[in-house]
Amino acid sequence: MRRRSTATATGSSSGPTPDSISGTRIPSAKSPVRGSPYGSLRPTRSAYGPSATPSCRHTTSVRGGGIGHHRIGNNPLLSCLIDGEKVYAGTTDGYHVISSEDFSQSNETLRTRITGLNISNHRISVGERVGNDVLLTRNIDITDRLVLPHNRNSFTLEFSDFDFSLTEHRYAYRLKGLNDDWQITENGSNHATFINLPTGSYLFEVGSILSDGRIQEDPATLQIEVRPQWYAGPIAWVVYALLFVVLLAATVSAVRARRQLALEQAERDKALKMVKMKSDFLANLAHEFKTPLSIILGHVGKLISVEANSLYCQELVSMQRNAEKMHRLIDKMVTDNETDNGALFIPSATSIVELTRKVYDEFAPAMAEKGINTRFYCDNIRYIFMLDRVKIESVLSNLLSNAMKFTPAGGSILVSVTVGRETGDLIYADITVEDTGVGIRPEELPHIFNQYYRAASNQDRNSHGSGIGLYLVKSIVEMHKGTVSVDSTPGKGSRFTVRLSTMKADSFIMQDEDRDENVSLYSLSKVWNHERKPIILLVEDNRDIRDFITASLGDDYTFVCAENGKQGLELLAGNKIDLVITDIMMPVMDGLQMSRRIRRSMATAFLPIIILTGKNGPNVELESYEFADAFISKPFSLKYLNSRIIQLLIKHEQYLEKIRQEQMMTAQVEEIRNPDEVFLREITDLINAHIDDPDFSAARLCELSRYSSKQIYRKIKQLNGMGAVEFIREVRLRKAALYLKQNKLTVTEVMYMVGFTTPSYFSKCFKARFGVTPSEYAASEEK
Repeated sequence: MRRRSTATATGSSSGPTPDSISGTRIPSAKSPVRGSPYGSLRPTRSAYGPSATPSCRHTTSVRGGGIGHHRIGNNPLLSCLIDGEKVYAGTTDGYHVISSEDFSQSNETLRTRITGLNISNHRISVGERVGNDVLLTRNIDITDRLVLPHNRNSFTLEFSDFDFSLTEHRYAYRLKGLNDDWQITENGSNHATFINLPTGSYLFEVGSILSDGRIQEDPATLQIEVRPQWYAGPIAWVVYALLFVVLLAATVSAVRARRQLALEQAERDKALKMVKMKSDFLANLAHEFKTPLSIILGHVGKLISVEANSLYCQELVSMQRNAEKMHRLIDKMVTDNETDNGALFIPSATSIVELTRKVYDEFAPAMAEKGINTRFYCDNIRYIFMLDRVKIESVLSNLLSNAMKFTPAGGSILVSVTVGRETGDLIYADITVEDTGVGIRPEELPHIFNQYYRAASNQDRNSHGSGIGLYLVKSIVEMHKGTVSVDSTPGKGSRFTVRLSTMKADSFIMQDEDRDENVSLYSLSKVWNHERKPIILLVEDNRDIRDFITASLGDDYTFVCAENGKQGLELLAGNKIDLVITDIMMPVMDGLQMSRRIRRSMATAFLPIIILTGKNGPNVELESYEFADAFISKPFSLKYLNSRIIQLLIKHEQYLEKIRQEQMMTAQVEEIRNPDEVFLREITDLINAHIDDPDFSAARLCELSRYSSKQIYRKIKQLNGMGAVEFIREVRLRKAALYLKQNKLTVTEVMYMVGFTTPSYFSKCFKARFGVTPSEYAASEEK
């Protein structure tokens, strides 16, 4: 390039120094002329740096003469002229000549680069913090990987190939992982925008479109990763996987457990069904055995009472004893099967002295036969104990059996029932079985009540033992809230003590045995106001039992017999019946169904019913007492049956007499017209109508009365000087005193009939009102 001045001058050159054009860019004067070599020429450098050496040479002619070599400065370009291979550029200092020789021609195309990142119309600079993240740590055109948070997934990328010579300029780009197809920009557009890009990894590629329509072979690339939210990240997915595994395992376990439970339930139901079938079979079998056994015992008992020959009498007693033993074995077979080794607890009022004496008498002949001296001792304990008789008999039998087994001939066994200790509310009775047998070693004592334990020192004497006898003793005693203890000395013997307790309440004092057990027809005659004999409906499907009862008791009663419950109801409807005796297991209609219908009828609801049956499973007695007044198990004592008949007939007649008296009293009261007395009568009638309801209160009285609550409280206070609650209690106590005067009911029966539920509270209230306890009041009236 040459530069010539438009004017001549002398002196040294005044052109710019090389330093003065440092960093300047060669201006483009005009577009090149078609066919001119400048149209396809590119200067080797677009700008000069301080240390750069220009690739073009130029000659400058300056005003004042002389030719020197200078760099182009900042002089403004005033005109430009192209002449063949040269370009003449005019400035204020002269003109410049640019020749094609000053340029090097190259076929190299410029590479496209990514030049910028915009988020929310904001250009992101290097090191700039966006939220909590720094997106660019260096210039984006040299960044290989761009990581964006999940909330910065909308952005714009700018790019350029720095070629400004083309009039039509377009780019092609794509985002692999989202869309692998190339997207073409509009002419002059150099950016690509992405909205709501899903989380994941992508590869962005961009290149310019060449003049022949091809896409640049070496496009610019940028790896882009959009991070997921915390709940969609890798750690979260690991947690999800673990939770899924845990839930899957839990579900599988639950399904297996449920299936196992279903199988166990099915097996349990099957087992229960089999047990029920077995129990029903044994109950039916026992019933069939007990019916003829009842006849045997009945006739044997009658023969014993009339037999004068002592030898024959002993034989009859032996027959009776063995028949009763068969009866006990049948009961034990059924009871052990149905109660699952004593799991069911059926308490009943029991004299602990009488029960212990009974079991002792059963073992006395066997012990005497072995040569063992025996003795029975008891205190005068007149309180009843709520015991399961079958289980306590099992306890005493086990203790006496062990004592007899380990006591040699010539030894002795003492059985005693004594008062262990007393407190204000309870009395403790000790049943002691003491022997002079082999004894038990001290190291074996802690284990003798363990199940299946057998003392090693006594194996030779007890080779057939199972080791569960004493275990059952302890289990049954603890079931009764009692204790069992043992003292033993090897070679001298053992002493087992069973301690049981009962309440020291009036209702738990035993009544006079002579009055309860030796009830005679004379007692019945005092209340029987009919010219006929009592009529008894006997419902029994076994003809021998019917004939035995009617033949034995026919002199004192008139019997109407039926073979099943349906016939019994028909006879009941057509006859004046005073008492019903029925079996349970009968064809057509059983005894419980018949008893239920009798109780539902108003005409027969209070008729006395005795259940006489050979079916004595653990639940039968409880079911029977829902409708019956007495339960007697076969085989039975004819004397006991007659005693219960007389007791129930006496109570029934007393009840009827009480109803007649009340009706007479009501008729007299109806004639009174005094308003206050009418008020008191109405209130008293309401209380008497609900006197057996322990929950009947003053509030309930006000609800049922036609008077207001204020009027009731005021009137009762005015007329009696009592509150409503006190007046209700007063009516209850007066009614209790009337019942006790008759000496027809026990204290416990009276207590429940007048609405009291606690014996101690009833006794306290009664004593506060009358000065004596209910038992003392009844005894004084009897005298």
